[in-house]
Amino acid sequence: MHRTYIFSVCLLFLLSSSAVLADQTAQSDSTPSGISPSEGASTSPRPGAPPGSVQQSVSLPDYFYRHLTGTIGGKYRIVMNLMRNGGHVLGDYYYVDQGIPLFFGYDSRITTDGQIHLVETNQFGQGGSDKVTGVFDGRFVGKNEVRGTWTKSGSSSSLPFALSTVGVAEGAFDIAHVERGYYDRSHGSAKMDVTYPVMRTKSAETDAAFNANVVSAVVSLYENGVNELPPTTISQAMRDFVHAFAAQLGSNDSRTYFPPWSYSITAQVLFNAAGIVSMRYEAFSFEGGAHPNTVYTNSSYVRATGSVITLDDLLKPGYEKKLNAIGLQEFRREHGIKEGQSLAGAGYFVNDNTFHLNHNFFITKAGLVFQFNQYEIAPYYFGAQQVLIPFPALKGLLLPHSPIESLTSRTGE
Repeated sequence: MHRTYIFSVCLLFLLSSSAVLADQTAQSDSTPSGISPSEGASTSPRPGAPPGSVQQSVSLPDYFYRHLTGTIGGKYRIVMNLMRNGGHVLGDYYYVDQGIPLFFGYDSRITTDGQIHLVETNQFGQGGSDKVTGVFDGRFVGKNEVRGTWTKSGSSSSLPFALSTVGVAEGAFDIAHVERGYYDRSHGSAKMDVTYPVMRTKSAETDAAFNANVVSAVVSLYENGVNELPPTTISQAMRDFVHAFAAQLGSNDSRTYFPPWSYSITAQVLFNAAGIVSMRYEAFSFEGGAHPNTVYTNSSYVRATGSVITLDDLLKPGYEKKLNAIGLQEFRREHGIKEGQSLAGAGYFVNDNTFHLNHNFFITKAGLVFQFNQYEIAPYYFGAQQVLIPFPALKGLLLPHSPIESLTSRTGE
């Protein structure tokens, strides 16, 4: 789950001829619907369309979010959260009748002219690996619509898919992107960039509450090694990062060149339905150590108020012991730990009697997903670990009239 591509990007900084401080801010999709591509004059065949048909090419911004609904094969209903983050793709989708999120891998891409290649991975199957389960190939055929073919992994047959934002009533977001760098051809370079959704609805009060919580979560992911005076704004975090690198260059260290530093924080929408918005915040950093580090935090919000949803808002008092037992059972199943084998025997830092869930979770249509970061319960090479606890497994623990009541009604609570 490590984003090693950042290293190659950082090497480009060395082409700068002198030390320069640079700031750049870009905000895409200024309309409330979060859609603002322009259409060009060229035409090309539409994937999955009859021979001879043509379409307008679509010019897409570098940063945008789409909430799409539609079908695969004309009958399998799906919901997709799709985000373009510069040259990379983030997001997930789920089948409406299942609700389990399938995430898009790092091989996914969206080109500026609307071509898409989305590689889906199942992170909750037995064995706990990011197994590729299918691929979407196609393109944006207009500013509201994506079409193409979906191919199941290991199969030569494909099904057409059609997705659209038309009629979608869920929350709308712009995408803000900010970056700041220090470039010194002779001694080294550093760059920090931050990308995050900005809610745009008809309620300024709700937008302000939600956006303030998002910014707070983004800023909390910046760690300067000491954090005696942690930053309170994104600008301050970026300034602290650049100044820390500049201070290294001015130190008494005998080295004359330092490897490029990189700090990238990205927030993405993972779930946007039933009055809930679930977010994942990812911080990737390299500051000259033995290896880069990646940290994930997750949060879910009541869309009508912008407020954060906690476990205490969802579960009955005294839930901890039973929740941990359910979590252990699901973790062992999803990560393929055989009966009779302990977690420690499988290489984890914890054993069955010391396993407990944290508060780093997000809400999906299928249940609650809990996140463990690198080194939290397993060695670095295991990567970040997740476990999905389905809502039916939480029967008896769920509070009535909670923010997820519409999602859990099928459990009988």
